[in-house]
Amino acid sequence: MIDTTDDAMRIGIVSRFPLAEATRWKQELITGLINDGHEVFLVFGKRSPVDHAKEAVRRATSHKGSRDIRLLMPWKSKSRAISSPETYSHGTDSQGTDSHRKAPVASAHEVPQSVEKPKESSKTKRLATFAKERKLVVQSFPSVNSSAALTFVTEQKPDLLILAGAEIVRSPLLTIPQLGALNPHYGPLPAFRGMSAQEWCLFSKIQPAVTIHFVTTGIDTGDIVSVTPLPLRPTDSWVDVRQHCQDVARDALLSAVSAIATETVTTKKQSLSDGSQYFSMHPRLMHRAKRNLESGYWLASAVSPHTLSPQTLSPPTLSPKDGPHT
Repeated sequence: MIDTTDDAMRIGIVSRFPLAEATRWKQELITGLINDGHEVFLVFGKRSPVDHAKEAVRRATSHKGSRDIRLLMPWKSKSRAISSPETYSHGTDSQGTDSHRKAPVASAHEVPQSVEKPKESSKTKRLATFAKERKLVVQSFPSVNSSAALTFVTEQKPDLLILAGAEIVRSPLLTIPQLGALNPHYGPLPAFRGMSAQEWCLFSKIQPAVTIHFVTTGIDTGDIVSVTPLPLRPTDSWVDVRQHCQDVARDALLSAVSAIATETVTTKKQSLSDGSQYFSMHPRLMHRAKRNLESGYWLASAVSPHTLSPQTLSPPTLSPKDGPHT
C-alpha cells in the first residue's frame, strides 16, 4: 500500500465493449490499483450492440477462433469459473522490494504458499458492473476519441491513463493525462511491434514477453518501461500463453504505476531501426507457430520470469531463417 497521499494518483482505465467486457486480469488490475491507494475511473469505447456484433463476427472469421465470442455477445453469454478479484494482495518479496501477487489459478504463475488461494466464483461480472459496484466513475462512448469522451476524461483530471484493450487512441486523448498513458504490449519491444506479436515470437522461435510502454501516436513506439519474458512451461497450450500474457501484464502494470507514483521509473527510448512492425498472422503461419510452442524450443534458452530493467534490456536478434518481417 502506498504510504503517503502524495504518491496517490488518479488513473483512468481505457477499454471497450462495455456490454460484454469481463476479463479477469483487468478486474484484478483495478483492485491492485485501489489497494495501492490510487483513485480509478473507467472510460469505454465501442459501446453499441452493433459494435459488439461486428467484433463477434470478426473473431469468428479470424485465426484467433471463437472461444471468446460469448463475452462479446452478452445475450448469449454463459457463466465461467474464475478466481475472485477480491483476493488480490500486495506484498513484499524476499529482497524487500514491492511485489504484486495474486492467488494461483489454472495456468497462472506459481506463487508462494503463504498466499491464500481464492474462492472460486461461478460467474464473471462485466467490467463495467464490477467497477460500478465499487462506486467508481464509469462512462461509455461510441469512441474514446469522440469530443464527449475527451470532455469527460478532461473533467476527471487524470494523472495517468492505462490502455487495457482499448481501440486505437488518438493524440488528443493522449495529451490529457499529466504523466502520459501506459500500454501492455504482448510482445518484446522494440523487436516485435504491431499485431499478433506473441504469435510472431513463437513463429520466429523467440521467447514471448510482455512490454509495458508509454503510448505515442506511433504504433508501439513509445518509451519502454519494462519487458517481462513469459514463464512458459512444457505443458502450456495456446490458451495458456494468452493467460500468461494477461497475468504478466497485470503485475507489470502495477509495478510500473508504483514506480511512476514514487518517481523512480526508468525508461528506454526506442529506435525504429531496432525492430519491425508485424501484422495479423495468416492461419497457415499460425499453425507453424503452434507447432513451435509444442516443440518447447524456448526451454534451451529460457529466461527466468522476472521484469527486465530498461538498462539491461537486450532486444531479440532475428536471423533470416526465423521468419518473414512485414
